[in-house]
Amino acid sequence: MQLDDVNIFSQLMNKYIDIHAHQTPNNDKILAVKNYILGLNSVENHDIFSIGIHPWYIDEGKSNIKDIENLINKDNCIAIGECGLDLMPKILKQYDIAKQEEIFLLQAELSEQYQKPLIIHCVKCFDRLLSIKKTFKPQSAWIIHGYSKNANLAGQLIEAEFYISFGAHLFNSAKNREALKSIPINRLFLETDDQAFYDIKSIYEKTASIKGISVNRLQQVINLNFKKVFGRD
Repeated sequence: MQLDDVNIFSQLMNKYIDIHAHQTPNNDKILAVKNYILGLNSVENHDIFSIGIHPWYIDEGKSNIKDIENLINKDNCIAIGECGLDLMPKILKQYDIAKQEEIFLLQAELSEQYQKPLIIHCVKCFDRLLSIKKTFKPQSAWIIHGYSKNANLAGQLIEAEFYISFGAHLFNSAKNREALKSIPINRLFLETDDQAFYDIKSIYEKTASIKGISVNRLQQVINLNFKKVFGRD
């Protein structure tokens, strides 16, 4: 589904919304927000997309902020990110946490300036992220993408008013399924990310089964979440 199909927010009935995808779907029943990493991908004009500086690919991130601003103004850019913090040793060798935080905050500021949600990558750094959000006090939504952790952390994130996006981990992680059970559906999104084994329809079906609701009801709720967070009224 594309922006020039009139208005994406008026065409969500019975759609499967994938808020973080690396592939363009070939199915009109799917609305995918394609993720572009600045410096790694060239934005295709027909995609609905998010754009950000990923913590693995900061390089000259500070100067590249200008490049992000040029893309944010496109009608089909509806989010900033993914961006974030990553404490894996191999990433820290390249970009220390202070540098990561600097680039993350620059993108958080753009999220506020352009009133577009922030899609966040966070690895082994949730305490710091929670502290940053408490200090920063954003008005735009912050979304944790690809959530793979437990219910306790999910509860802390919900209390801090994050949205949480789940994906393929639901099929192979009991703790991730318990986390999904524990969160309110009005804070929920779903995604395929960069994996190809599970499509968004199967992720909806798995989520509906875990939450004990119909797929149709799940679609209705996520459509409402999408309009609230990504809409520009």
